[in-house]
Amino acid sequence: MTHVVEDEQVYDVVVLGAGPVGENVADRVRAAGLTAAIVESELIGGECSYWACMPSKALLRPGIARS
Repeated sequence: MTHVVEDEQVYDVVVLGAGPVGENVADRVRAAGLTAAIVESELIGGECSYWACMPSKALLRPGIARS
């Protein structure tokens, strides 16, 4: 997918990748009073937020694991 932006804008920081680290960097940049743009070609938040970080089967029966 290609997205063309007609308006030219200037940013203090451009973050490549909107995974957990990229979102954290952009948040800290904004907290410092600077402007930030995030460039992401896939899922915002990274794969973990959508399907990669599923709990393991060991966590499905914690009561049995305790006994």
